[in-house]
Amino acid sequence: MFGKLLKHECKATGRVLCPVYAGFVVLVLAACGMLRLTAHFGTVATEGPVTTLHANTWMSVLSGLLCIAVVLGMMAVVIVTEIVLIVRFYRLLGDDGYFWFSLPVTPAQHMAAKLLVALLWSVVSVVLFIGGMLAFVLLADDISDGAVVAELWDALRTFSVQWPVFGFVVLFIIGVLVSITAGTLQVQLACALGMRWPQSRLGASIGMYVVISIVVQVLASAGTIAGGALMLPQITQLTATQAVYLPLISMACMSVWYLVLCVVYFAATHWLLTKHLNLV
Repeated sequence: MFGKLLKHECKATGRVLCPVYAGFVVLVLAACGMLRLTAHFGTVATEGPVTTLHANTWMSVLSGLLCIAVVLGMMAVVIVTEIVLIVRFYRLLGDDGYFWFSLPVTPAQHMAAKLLVALLWSVVSVVLFIGGMLAFVLLADDISDGAVVAELWDALRTFSVQWPVFGFVVLFIIGVLVSITAGTLQVQLACALGMRWPQSRLGASIGMYVVISIVVQVLASAGTIAGGALMLPQITQLTATQAVYLPLISMACMSVWYLVLCVVYFAATHWLLTKHLNLV
């Protein structure tokens, strides 16, 4: 039954998100194509300077507008994804919940299905965001005859000599995935707490999210200060070679912190949905 629930959740969210993603890809391709045409025809002489100026001006304006649209599209892809995922869980605790919680599926399975689908689409949106930027980098490299990628490669080689790149990338990916998971579970907990106030459930959910964020930020700041005070004597004694690994240790600590938050958020939300479910 969990597999069917997961499949349905993917289809329900995909009906909204897939057209948005497809539109973004088309927009990026159109912007890159127009920029390439502008760069190509901008170097071609025509019979009269007036005609050349008119053509190049319109192509440049259109290219600029498409680039602005792509930047807005990058933000829209991430924002729309998060809104759709939040609404899906929020509706679970409303009138739709009378149907969903009547199925032979536990609250933990409902939460897991929402979480896995949210993690999937969040990763896809981030990949599209990065892919959009990468497309412009490759276009700039093509226009400059490979100069851009060459400079980036030289910078990466210098970076790889000074930093353990493989460990950094692995910890970065793990940290991103765990932070996305923690963020999703925080939204679920805020919605579960908000359902305790049926008359203003939306406002209560937003308020609970803000309160949780403040509490987490205070605890994280206190932990950072305390940890820094305890580790300061050891840090000052590190050699230059050993100091390279400090960012890796910091990222690992952040990943552990987000993992702890995931456990707390999931346990608290599961307890509310199991013992204090209040559908409105």
